[in-house]
Amino acid sequence: MEYPKTAGIAGNNSPQKTTFDNYEVEHDFASIGKRIMLLNARQIQRGAGKKRIILLAIEDITERREIEKGLEKAHEELKTLAAELKSAATDQI
Repeated sequence: MEYPKTAGIAGNNSPQKTTFDNYEVEHDFASIGKRIMLLNARQIQRGAGKKRIILLAIEDITERREIEKGLEKAHEELKTLAAELKSAATDQI
């Protein structure tokens, strides 16, 4: 299975670069729908004469992003409400 948004990860890093952290990818899967995945990788040096391997961690952060968006919206609504209350209070003085 190929994911075009991740195709350049390895190619964009220099040969000396052995890690990448918090690479966010959004993909629409046929079976589970749109998901936001967080990728982290480490190149692992094995014994002498053995090829390096890559350890890849994939975390589904879709729910976390939805919660963060909801919190941001609630924060903005509270800021607006506070400004309106402050304005109404100063108008009554």
